[in-house]
Amino acid sequence: MPIYEYRCDACGAFDQMRSVAARDLPADCPRCGMAASRIRNGLPILLRYADDQAVTDEGTYLASHRAECLCCR
Repeated sequence: MPIYEYRCDACGAFDQMRSVAARDLPADCPRCGMAASRIRNGLPILLRYADDQAVTDEGTYLASHRAECLCCR
């Protein structure tokens, strides 16, 4: 699940893990509980957990790019 950055007018910036559907909704500040708006300054952070399905190199863009591209040899 992505982590988005929000800014509380009273307490400052904080991060919160939220679904993509809820990313633009105001988030409650963990310090004061006030509604905070999302800061749109970049891409969300995606976390991987050890129990996630393993990703193999087969079929991924970078793996095929490295194997077939002259610039990556």
